[in-house]
Amino acid sequence: MKLAVQNDPNYDSAWNVLGLCQEKTNQLSEAAESFNSAITSTKKRTRKGSYYYRLGNFQLKLKKLNDAEASF
Repeated sequence: MKLAVQNDPNYDSAWNVLGLCQEKTNQLSEAAESFNSAITSTKKRTRKGSYYYRLGNFQLKLKKLNDAEASF
């Protein structure tokens, strides 16, 4: 996935999958960054909402409550 986002930084689905993989390997800060990249790169409003939701969940896990509230 890292190669996919390096080749096309606007590929929001790749950022999403990278964030999910980072979650599974307990890289929560990196996952939050990946979801932020997915949010900024997507052109589809329906996807943007799900990326914000996932970002909020990671921010909760990282105890960043104000950021999580803003994302939700």
